[in-house]
Amino acid sequence: NGGFNLYLGNNPAATGMFVSISQTPRGSTWKALRDKGEVQASGILKQEAIDWIKNNPADFVGLALKKAMYFWMPPFHKGKGEESSAAKLARVVWAVQFVALVVLALGSLKVRMPGNRELALFWLAIGSYTAVHMLFYVIFRYREPIMPVLGVLAALTLESLVLGKRAGKEYSSTRQ
Repeated sequence: NGGFNLYLGNNPAATGMFVSISQTPRGSTWKALRDKGEVQASGILKQEAIDWIKNNPADFVGLALKKAMYFWMPPFHKGKGEESSAAKLARVVWAVQFVALVVLALGSLKVRMPGNRELALFWLAIGSYTAVHMLFYVIFRYREPIMPVLGVLAALTLESLVLGKRAGKEYSSTRQ
């Protein structure tokens, strides 16, 4: 269903987030197209998405950047319907954890990055994973597989900060 997903993320109705096929220009003809076979339908939608990209390069780039922003947007959104107090609390904890991981991971660029090729591979993985989602559409759960990598980067930042403070204390005690 790659062509189907490419089309959902790249058509005149695309927003960057998931949009139902019924909300796209293909919506009224989707059932008839799918009845011809899903493989054929996916191929046709892929071509329509590619045509839209070729004919709207500025819109495509703008939409892709919007998707990257959505992909890494902190989870401050609400669920559907009325939320219980427990659900609200869980969302706040989730948001705090997410923001802390992102901030600490970004800290690795300052405290660990210079000359560290292994760390660059982690950032390449995050960038590549983000880039793939810039082609299609964003659903927040799609970033879950990359979160452990963010956690490793956050841990490296914490380690650098702790070791740096220890080294500073050891240095100041040996100077006296």
